[in-house]
Amino acid sequence: MKYPILLLLLAFFSITGLRAQDTKTPNSARPSNENRNPDFDVKAKNYSDEFGSGNYRKELAKLRKENEKRVAKAMKEKKKDLRRSSRPQFSDASYFGHKRPPKKRKPGKKKFCKECGIVH
Repeated sequence: MKYPILLLLLAFFSITGLRAQDTKTPNSARPSNENRNPDFDVKAKNYSDEFGSGNYRKELAKLRKENEKRVAKAMKEKKKDLRRSSRPQFSDASYFGHKRPPKKRKPGKKKFCKECGIVH
């Protein structure tokens, strides 16, 4: 049982070994640098367009401008919020969230306010 398996393995490896030797070419049959295609040559490829002065820098400048616009817009909104919060209806406690301060009524005439939920 062992010998037929060993015989088959030996035949298999010897055939694949012969095929590998046939595919090897001697040094004289190899293509020289003159016959090579420059599209497939790693050294001939120029990466400066991708990372140097080409599209990369233009894209980076575009992104910076967009960022500056977003920052300016955020600063403008923050200033607007600060101006709005300095109004008396937001800073004075007597307004209770109303645009105008509620009237001060006598204790018998006070009304329930639907807006703030306080009787005043």
